[in-house]
Amino acid sequence: MKNKKYLTIIIILLIFLLFIVFIMSKNKTRTIDRLINQLESALNEHNIEMIVELYPDFYRDTIRQNLSQTKIDEFYNKVILNDDKIQIEIVYVTNSDFDIKKVESDINKKCNTNIHVQEYKYVNINYHEDFGKPTIAVVKIKNNYYLDPSSYYPEPIQYFIVD
Repeated sequence: MKNKKYLTIIIILLIFLLFIVFIMSKNKTRTIDRLINQLESALNEHNIEMIVELYPDFYRDTIRQNLSQTKIDEFYNKVILNDDKIQIEIVYVTNSDFDIKKVESDINKKCNTNIHVQEYKYVNINYHEDFGKPTIAVVKIKNNYYLDPSSYYPEPIQYFIVD
């Protein structure tokens, strides 16, 4: 009888533990909303490393070499006045009409890697009244969204690229 009681308690604890692990793993997934929030934080903190983290691992060294801290600071000081913060609003998200296999092939060739692209989407954002509503291409790789490394550098990141 005592063994049944312990076995029941252990089973309940294991189920609870699996539930916690499942919830924690869900929270680590980078959604499009999280990606855009991280972009917003990176811009407001003028932080190159935070921008680098928006790209997949295999592209981070490349983007790191192409970004200029001076240009980020200049952009922020010229465009964002009175200690305001950039606030990025997602206007809409659309599926790309590009063939995912073509996008995957482009990324693999450009970055000398072998990844599988799960989704390819466009995110239309609004971050400053003087700049319109730029569109950012994003890819989903291993259940996380990243800025597309095979695409052009999106606005506002294009303003921080070394000449």
